[in-house]
Amino acid sequence: MTIDPAKQVTGTPAAQGGSAVQAPRTARPADSAEIGKAMTKNGTTAAKNTGNMPETPGEKTGGIIFSKGALRNLETKEERYKDGDGVFQSRTLYKATLTDGTVVEYEKQNPVKGEKGAYKQPQIRKNKDGSFDFEGLQWARIDDTAKNNKYNIIGCDLVFVNADRGKDKDVIDHANLRLDDGTIIENSGVSILYNKGDEVTDFDSRVGSPHGKLHDGEMWVDSDGGLEEEYVELGRVRRTEATEEGTVSVTYSHDGKKLREDYVNATEQVLADGYKIKTSPDGKVQWFYTPDGKAISKEEFRNRGLE
Repeated sequence: MTIDPAKQVTGTPAAQGGSAVQAPRTARPADSAEIGKAMTKNGTTAAKNTGNMPETPGEKTGGIIFSKGALRNLETKEERYKDGDGVFQSRTLYKATLTDGTVVEYEKQNPVKGEKGAYKQPQIRKNKDGSFDFEGLQWARIDDTAKNNKYNIIGCDLVFVNADRGKDKDVIDHANLRLDDGTIIENSGVSILYNKGDEVTDFDSRVGSPHGKLHDGEMWVDSDGGLEEEYVELGRVRRTEATEEGTVSVTYSHDGKKLREDYVNATEQVLADGYKIKTSPDGKVQWFYTPDGKAISKEEFRNRGLE
């Protein structure tokens, strides 16, 4: 069952004379502890009569609401870290194992707040087709399994999806999150590692669908839009880079040198003596190599073997 935290906060009056709890109207982001305090304070009368204290949605699971059949196991641990001032702080880390074996690690989650006051607690939902929806997660890591997984990343922020293990065939889609007040929450700071054969939707396509990847790679989305990096043959890296005109595909050699696209897409002919000729797709440019791969000029190629 999906629980709407906004309705729990601003819903009907508490039992036995309690007044309706109003959502905090503030310009800063919502805080789950703030909502929890408001619920507890307003529910004191009801608690005395029923013996039950109201609880912040997802309080026991670190702010995430899990749908029925989604969660297998949940572990927590305390960790010390140094903040920006070099001072030790402590935090609780959560490790959720889903029913398909997927592991999600995260810190305490805050509700997602809309522009007109709507609240939505982050959720992980299992769908009838076996896929999982990750809605509104922040500062989280999702590790896939060696089996075929199906993920939908929806309105998340600073989430890393590690799906590049094994030879499985994962399907990873993404979408925006619409809150009850109409606010649209887009994915931001989301990174997806995938392997060859996985089906992933490009971040620069709002209405696109997952399609097969020919190489291992990584894609991410930030304020400049969706970018991608594929690990192609011969140690090369193909990157989708943002420019003023839009996005372009650029290929770099194993040592980081930018390669011409006509060279990358050239056809290669190996002669009987081992020498090689590479020809650009339009046939206008050729490159020549010795049997051991050393680049030579056209003149050197013509005079090969001649003294």
